Amino acid sequence: MSYNVILHGMHRSPNFGDVLLTQILSDHLFASGDVGVSLLAPTGDLTATYGMRKARLADIYRADALILGGGGFFQRMDGPRGSLRALMKYALPLFLARKMGKPAAIIGAGSGPMPRPWLDHLLKIMVRKCDFIAVRDKVSFDYFASLIGPSSEDRLYRISDLVFAIDACWLCEDDLRWAGNIIENIGAERVLGIHLSEPPSSSKAYEEIAFLLEAELARNPDVGILLLEDHPSGLNQQAAARLELEQRLPNTKLASVPYPGVERLAALLASIDAVLTSKLHVALCAATMGTMPFAVAKHRKNLASFADIELSQNCLFLDEFDSFELASLVSAFVNHEGPLEVSEDVRDRARSGLNLASAFIRGCR
Repeated sequence: MSYNVILHGMHRSPNFGDVLLTQILSDHLFASGDVGVSLLAPTGDLTATYGMRKARLADIYRADALILGGGGFFQRMDGPRGSLRALMKYALPLFLARKMGKPAAIIGAGSGPMPRPWLDHLLKIMVRKCDFIAVRDKVSFDYFASLIGPSSEDRLYRISDLVFAIDACWLCEDDLRWAGNIIENIGAERVLGIHLSEPPSSSKAYEEIAFLLEAELARNPDVGILLLEDHPSGLNQQAAARLELEQRLPNTKLASVPYPGVERLAALLASIDAVLTSKLHVALCAATMGTMPFAVAKHRKNLASFADIELSQNCLFLDEFDSFELASLVSAFVNHEGPLEVSEDVRDRARSGLNLASAFIRGCR
């Protein structure tokens, strides 16, 4: 008989990182053979994307277990109101599952101090009865250890981001050929990826990034550029950034690619020499594929994840950027050569997170 697991997470948007993490975790659970996985409250499009059933909050009562998997659910920078909404959305189902006597776990999440102490206390109430909590970086581990206290010793684990459980072998040959053709058609000795969440015209910080890129690329005419998105575009800010950069770099060997889907974006990231991005999982996916990431981060969670893979020097926080540091980062990005080797320790910790998920399911039967 199939064991019914509800997978909870960021399932309301087809964003690259959220879809990738859900895919990695659900593929691992499905590999058990007799596990049925459904998604808690996804959008209609995402149920088709994953090929899984949709679950409602009331379905937790009929499920065998609940897993909150992947994502910076409790790393908040949106003030008390936004943080409270996040707790209601992501932590409350865990609390309800335990109240119903259902096993519940957190795997691969990011966490950090809430903007108000009473929110920290509320999160503690909601997650303290979880069967186990496996977090993706040291900042998250230390936060949960301080939150839950001595009772966390046998239930709290530090893993690494689940994306490091895969590498280039995860990609199929068709997607790699497709990506290779795009890179080849650029006709450059080295090809670098650029992926910004906002256009240069949106702020002083993004304008300075574009200005520095123009200057560095003018000094490196043999470098080609691949402009990327990590979200179905329409008329969003990422599409505007891509189009503005096209206009700002008329003399650069360049290709511009709207979001092609999870596997093809991962194949592109595996095929370039380095990437400059403002999104965490574009950076981490590039790293796990052997491509050096550089980040201009909108969120402090990026700093914790880059520290976890010993690349702190490659990540700047946009709200506190220093012009000299930003210029150094852009220069290092444009001049970077050679592949990245992620340590086996990082990969082992990511795989241990998936193994914990398997052991959790086996222990619930």
